[in-house]
Parts: sequence; structure tokens; C-alpha cells
Amino acid sequence: MRQSNVFTATCIIFLASFAVHAESAPPTVRGAMGNVTVVREGISRQAAIGDTIRDGDVIRVPENSYLELNAANGALVTVRGPKTFRADMAQLQVRMRSGGALYGLYRHFSRSVPYRPSITIVASVRSREAAAEGRRVRAEFENAVALFDAGKDDDAALSFSRIERSPYLTAASREQIRYYGAEILFRKAMFTDALASFEALSVSGSADFHFREESHARAVLCAEHAGLYARMDELAKDYLARYGERGKFVREMRDLVGGEK
Repeated sequence: MRQSNVFTATCIIFLASFAVHAESAPPTVRGAMGNVTVVREGISRQAAIGDTIRDGDVIRVPENSYLELNAANGALVTVRGPKTFRADMAQLQVRMRSGGALYGLYRHFSRSVPYRPSITIVASVRSREAAAEGRRVRAEFENAVALFDAGKDDDAALSFSRIERSPYLTAASREQIRYYGAEILFRKAMFTDALASFEALSVSGSADFHFREESHARAVLCAEHAGLYARMDELAKDYLARYGERGKFVREMRDLVGGEK
């Protein structure tokens, strides 16, 4: 998995306050669990609440440990182990400035993944054999969604894969299954693969696939998680060009590109 200069691709950014400014003070340790250490000028010490993180510090967060960093303006960054990274203040400030927008996207996607009613899963079929296959596919789709909702991602992925091989799927249903597949990749922290999937879905040619815009926003989050910040900015600009003021995520995308419209 790729790492950024600030935190690794799987760091999770939350925001306690949306008012994040470039002139933020250097981050301090807000909390730590486990043997989290900070190496400065060759000397290693255990991270303690109130410690200031300086440019160039090497931070080690072991497995089953975490570190919370807090900026004076209220921005909060949580890093979960195992991670080792070198603090880069210039990049850190960029990440904190974008934190409010990213939090808005996280909040939107904190709910269950939307999906079309199962009746739209298969096209209209006439033969008895095709009708039976249609009923089987609908039932398996419901089961796959239940597995996904229960967090059984491997089983859900296998079930969705079987469904996708059916010749009776509508084009929109096929795209919806791929949307679930991209979500599973995201939950497995396979952010680069999830990014490719969501980008493809964001330009889906199926008129009945209703989650192109959500896929575009999800791709932005994938790029951030993968440390692909230039791509994240490009996707945000593409979103504004495509959806303009009518977009569901226009405020967050404007914030990501520095207020551009």
C-alpha cells in the first residue's frame, strides 16, 4: 500500500471544527494508545499528551495502537497502526485545510450504501426457465446485500460475482453490483483499486444507474486515502465542471480546490 509524506494511505481524517486555516499552529499529541514513539534528531521517546510534532519527526505507531494529533484550530487527525511516517508540515497543513471538506464527504457516506429495489435487478423475461433464473438472481442479490450490511465482505463479493454472470441483469443492476464491489475494495483498504472502480462508475453510460455523482465523490475519498493528492484535486475540479452549483457535494468540492467555482 502506498504511503504519503504526511500519513499513510489508511490514515483517517476527522474534523472537530470546520474552521481550518493555513496559519494553524504545529500539531500536538491529543492522545495515544500503545507504545507510540517520536524520533527526533536520533532520539526516540514515547509520545505524551501535549507533545508538539515538528517537521521531520519520525513517528512510529505499532499494531493495535493509535495516535491523535490536534491543531490549535481544532483539526484532529487520527493515525492507526501499524504505521511509520515522517512528519512533513507543509503537506500536513494542506491535509488539515482540506479536512472539513473531507469530513463532509465521510458524513454523507456514513449511511448504508444505496441500491435500487431488487425488482430492477433483472430484465423482463418471458420463458419459464428465464423467469426462474430471474427469481434466483433477485433472491441472491438480497442475500448479497445482507452479507454486505453484516460486514461479511468476502462472502458478499463472491455472491455479487455470481450474480454479475447472469445474462438477465439490467445494465443499471450490473453497475450497481460494481458499486458494491468498489465499496468492498474501499472497506478492505484497497484504495487504488477502489479509485479505479469508482472513477469508471462516475462516467457510467447506463441512464438508469443513479449513483454516478456518489461514485465521483467516493473517488475523491479514495484518492485522499491512497495519498494521491494531485488526483484528488483533479477529481474535485472535474466534479465542479460536471455538476456545478446543482451538485450534492459542491460545497465540499469547492473547499478542496481552495474556493474555486
